Amino acid sequence: MIVHCKALFSIFIVLPLMLILIQSEIEGMFMKRQEIKDQTDFLIEELPEEVSWDDLMYRIYVRQKIERGIKDSETGKVRSTEQVRREFGLIT
Repeated sequence: MIVHCKALFSIFIVLPLMLILIQSEIEGMFMKRQEIKDQTDFLIEELPEEVSWDDLMYRIYVRQKIERGIKDSETGKVRSTEQVRREFGLIT
């Protein structure tokens, strides 16, 4: 279904953002209410005029994964390519 009015997203985006916030709280990442609102506004403004709900959910998902990757990198939760290759038996 194609949605033509970005204003509708402001109403229906609450549930996905709540799910992200709950997951963030579980992981110990607390976001202030204003930060969430600012990020939501930015996300909505960046959407094309014709967009599906799947497009919106995908963008939220990708943003969440990127933020988690940055956090992991900052806290040292990373592996080198060599380590991953060894774990999967790909080093000859």
